[in-house]
Amino acid sequence: MDYPAFHEEVREALSKIGRPILGAHIASDRRSSLEYVGVRFPARRKIVSAGFSFSDRDDEQVLHIWNDLWMNSTNGDVMFCALDYCKNQLKRAVNLENWFTVRNWVVRVENWAHSDELCTIYSCYLATNDPVCWNDLDQWNRSDKEWYKRVSIVSLLRNSPKYPTYIPFDRAIPYLKRCLEDDRYYVQKAVGWVLGEFRKDYQAQVDEFLSTNLKAISATALTRALERATRDERSQWRHRKKELS
Repeated sequence: MDYPAFHEEVREALSKIGRPILGAHIASDRRSSLEYVGVRFPARRKIVSAGFSFSDRDDEQVLHIWNDLWMNSTNGDVMFCALDYCKNQLKRAVNLENWFTVRNWVVRVENWAHSDELCTIYSCYLATNDPVCWNDLDQWNRSDKEWYKRVSIVSLLRNSPKYPTYIPFDRAIPYLKRCLEDDRYYVQKAVGWVLGEFRKDYQAQVDEFLSTNLKAISATALTRALERATRDERSQWRHRKKELS
């Protein structure tokens, strides 16, 4: 680690408002091997927005520091702060040069919460339609690594309850198909969630995809994809899948 003093500064600021019992629960809930001091999201984001001793440096230097902390910290809350910083910056503008830094962050992902927050960041870059970003996503999608594959499909959505989609469903299909037979839990949960979100805007196309690939789609993914469907619809889909088994 190049900036241990800054790491300690961030960790100490979090520890002052942390709750160890909550931290232990977070680690258990997320099946994470990282340390957590136990800070709720709103309080943590407030700390990040207030800034640290290095926050008044230029943007390139600050990102360099957060990159060092993300890549080397064993504290999950410190890592969340790095994600919070990037999300704050993206509210102002998307600087594609920063992609060459944050694209490497996927290597540290080991739990669903960090994964999904990082996907929020990645989706902002992908929405620019930059070919370098999409090429990286394609490589992750073809990887054998569980978190790479999850990131490659969750990043296809924007973190917005009202407007989650920013690409047509047709563009998402190849990425989803390459994940259908990966039976790892967090990949299948992601497949179902992504399908469910796309179903809001592209129900006919998603239902056609479900029909075509029903035998390959796991029960976990199907259940998640149909969470917003009516009870009768869910029952019909389950019956159709059972007939194929």
